[in-house]
Amino acid sequence: MTQIHHTHAGELPPCGEGHPARHIEDRRSAQAGGGHFIECQCRKTAKHPTFEEAAKEWCGALRARVPRWVQREREDAKVLQFVLPLAGRKP
Repeated sequence: MTQIHHTHAGELPPCGEGHPARHIEDRRSAQAGGGHFIECQCRKTAKHPTFEEAAKEWCGALRARVPRWVQREREDAKVLQFVLPLAGRKP
């Protein structure tokens, strides 16, 4: 299955009809039509490379503020990578 439904600590604002928003990630490559989008029963955003961009489109269409937890979640997801030398190789 290439699409997964993400659950988050907070909720995105519902659409104008009151339908709950769902964050879906299509795990195919961007060239194959993958990306993050938000949908409900009556509407759907375009696919974006990040959840934050999809949330901005969703909230912008509803004229609502992007919840603070969306930005905090992105900051929590940052990963630091360190270059580790392999045995017998010089960095």
